[in-house]
Amino acid sequence: MEIVPAAILIGFIGWVATVGAIMNTSSLSVWNRRILFIFTWMLWMIPAFDASVYQGLLNARTAVMSCISLTIGLMVLVSLTAIVQRGRSKS
Repeated sequence: MEIVPAAILIGFIGWVATVGAIMNTSSLSVWNRRILFIFTWMLWMIPAFDASVYQGLLNARTAVMSCISLTIGLMVLVSLTAIVQRGRSKS
């Protein structure tokens, strides 16, 4: 079992804090919040994976594939919540 590099952990904690701030912003529409979730994910996690590669904790291929798969997973999760909420509002 591999230990998660500290840079990735810091990036994840920073992203969660940013999402918390976005959730408390009433001036943004729900759609804009969802878009910001994904963009802030990339804003926090790309440098986190880059730092892990620079420190030699991950090789570049593993970092790129991990970042891509996590980003796609986040996009699917955000899309599914949008679909579920849209289905609830119609019924």
